[in-house]
Amino acid sequence: MCSFSPPGGGTSVTAAVRAPRGVRVRRLSRTVLEVAWSPPGRTRRISGYRILYRPRPDAAAAAGAADATGVADAAANAAANAAAPGEDVDHTWKVAEFQGPYTTAVEIRRMKPGAVYEVRVQVKTRGGGYGQLSDIVLSDS
Repeated sequence: MCSFSPPGGGTSVTAAVRAPRGVRVRRLSRTVLEVAWSPPGRTRRISGYRILYRPRPDAAAAAGAADATGVADAAANAAANAAAPGEDVDHTWKVAEFQGPYTTAVEIRRMKPGAVYEVRVQVKTRGGGYGQLSDIVLSDS
């Protein structure tokens, strides 16, 4: 198992805990997003999940970068994943944490109407660390 602490301290990231799979985002209303995923495998080390989200900086680029499933293109994912797992690329992500290893869908409220959001999901381990980040998935507007 490999773990590290993000720059500037903070909670350690355990690279051995894979990212949640099949992350999906859909807009339930003008200001509510539903984020759903599948666990990365066995749940015995999982205590909950962390959702990271932010408005897409360039909504016009987002429309061109997402395919029919809402998954950002490979170039966008490569840039976002250039940081180590769990490391915030530019400190603009908002974070919501949810308890329970069997939680696989949540609602996030107070979204900007019409904004496209970038969303990532991360496992929170029983030891208090975090697993790898999922790829960025885009919401619809």
